[in-house]
Amino acid sequence: MRPNNLLVFIVLVITPASLYPAIVSFTGFESGSTIEAAATSGTLSIQTSTKRTGDYGLRVNPTTTNVGYFQHTGRNGATGLTLNENDAETFYRFYFQYATKPLTGTEDIAQAISTANTTKFSLRISSDGVLAAYDSAGASLSTGTTVLAASTWYRIEMKVGTGAAADWEVRINGVSELSGTGNLLTSNNAVLRMGKVVNRNGNSVDFFYDDAKLDNSAYPAESEVKRMDVDSDGSFTAWTIGTGAGDDYTNLDEVPTDGNTTHLISLTPGNVSTAGLESTSAAGVSGTVNAVLPVTYSTMDSANSTATVRFVSGGSNFHVSPTVAGGARMIGRYYSTDPATGSAWVLSALDSVEVGMVEGSSLDETRFSTAHMFVDYVPSTGRRRVILAN
Repeated sequence: MRPNNLLVFIVLVITPASLYPAIVSFTGFESGSTIEAAATSGTLSIQTSTKRTGDYGLRVNPTTTNVGYFQHTGRNGATGLTLNENDAETFYRFYFQYATKPLTGTEDIAQAISTANTTKFSLRISSDGVLAAYDSAGASLSTGTTVLAASTWYRIEMKVGTGAAADWEVRINGVSELSGTGNLLTSNNAVLRMGKVVNRNGNSVDFFYDDAKLDNSAYPAESEVKRMDVDSDGSFTAWTIGTGAGDDYTNLDEVPTDGNTTHLISLTPGNVSTAGLESTSAAGVSGTVNAVLPVTYSTMDSANSTATVRFVSGGSNFHVSPTVAGGARMIGRYYSTDPATGSAWVLSALDSVEVGMVEGSSLDETRFSTAHMFVDYVPSTGRRRVILAN
């Protein structure tokens, strides 16, 4: 189901570059909540009013000296849990617009954070509406000339290297705006923070973000993220309904996740339940698929509980492994190619995939409450480079 006010459950997954090169992670905030964030701070929300694509977008709107940011990272391909990136050079992309920019001076709109949890590179917007770049010590690197208009989507891209004199660049809608070398630390790139990360000049701001993506080989260019919701029981239905009623999948289709309000349960090791997904046409996915992220949300009663994600493609079963123990978890894994074929995704293959869970322990039950899949793709009809607010 996709109600008009549906909150989207998006899981951002980062896999180690050595295992899954190029695309490191993506998010369209389609989980409808901050559950997909590696961390958040201050004043922000996942909302439906202002977004570029899909059902949701990120809003960061702290007042005066307050801050707010969403930390984007991904997930380990082995466990499906959050794992920071670790690349010497990263290409960051996000779509950005503002309703309120600084009245005086500058404020951050994004930061690249290192594996040592320190700032490598900061991108700010000024009271004049232009972008400015700063190094790891907060020293000015360069100020742009392109004036960003209010209520207008821009594709912002940053290349951030590593070293005392590392390469960096900022692009607006694919055109180089700023570039040079600067002190970007000796520790690698780890995460992207979107928002007013640090208070610079006491400004109230109102910023919006959508369709963020990290790549470790090249600029991600244009794409968008949609969510494919569950709409049927899958090939495996061994779990039972814990709370709820009706078909199994109707207890897994809430966006954002309803926690344990409705869920499936299992105490039997090896039990599997999966759900089928709506078609790509119903989800609005077309064109070229870059990567998918099947995800589940579940609660495991204790560290003795274990369960893992099952992803079915082409009639074959794939897993996040080893299993994950204890607590409330969002688990997922990026697939930049179809694991059933080893080739690029085709829309017809996405139309038949399933997402579910495998129970791993008989000691404490697992409550499986939500499943869906996020798709990063380039639509067949293309998109305008600058898109007015909804």
